Amino acid sequence: MKLSMFSVLSTHLRSTLFLIALCLTAQSSPAQVKTGQWDEVVGKEIKNNQGVRLGTLKDSLVDLEYGRYIGVVVSTGGFLGIGEKTIIVPPGALREEGTPRTLFLDMDEKTFRNAPTLELFNQSARPPSQKVAEIYRYFGQVPSFATDQGTGTLIGQTQEPLGYLRRGSKILFMPVENLQGVPLGYVSGLRDLNRSTGRLKGVVIRPTGEYDRERMKVVAPQALRYNLKNNKLRLNDHA
Repeated sequence: MKLSMFSVLSTHLRSTLFLIALCLTAQSSPAQVKTGQWDEVVGKEIKNNQGVRLGTLKDSLVDLEYGRYIGVVVSTGGFLGIGEKTIIVPPGALREEGTPRTLFLDMDEKTFRNAPTLELFNQSARPPSQKVAEIYRYFGQVPSFATDQGTGTLIGQTQEPLGYLRRGSKILFMPVENLQGVPLGYVSGLRDLNRSTGRLKGVVIRPTGEYDRERMKVVAPQALRYNLKNNKLRLNDHA
């Protein structure tokens, strides 16, 4: 039980740090690195069309190497993180209705709670694309990535394979180095997560030990690759 409680507190601490970093990045980034407002905010409530609360948005799920915004991580049920279920919702299935800090999903509570799940703990292997595609279709969305049984059909989307999926909070603060192994800094934010297109357009890199906002820069996510241990990002400056 002690280990379980520690795991719960650790997860909630990461989510809190993620939210703080999102706010700081959005407020303090200089004009030259602005690429858009944050499209999602950790802590927003998810409700259905009848106003029934389905859960809370805890994190984002991104395919960094291909610049994809795969989904939002929604927690539902449980108490103080114990006994809760984590559900991945494709971003295109959510919509805004002008209600502060609330996103809406066209799905009844029972159907939502029975949604297929995805294991998010194994960060060293690519998830089966067909499993992610199953989640997309469950929520009435078309996959924008190649699957084992064919590809999606979204116009203008490149049908590339699915890369490593990570929570946004797991990418935040991750060290970044160049191809020669020289440290460049760390990830301080993800920019322009677009629900309608399912794309991530920029990753904010801040040099280690630098607090000058002018030194931050935004790079295309496709220019980044995980190292062999998946604990650092390598930037190809010529990509």
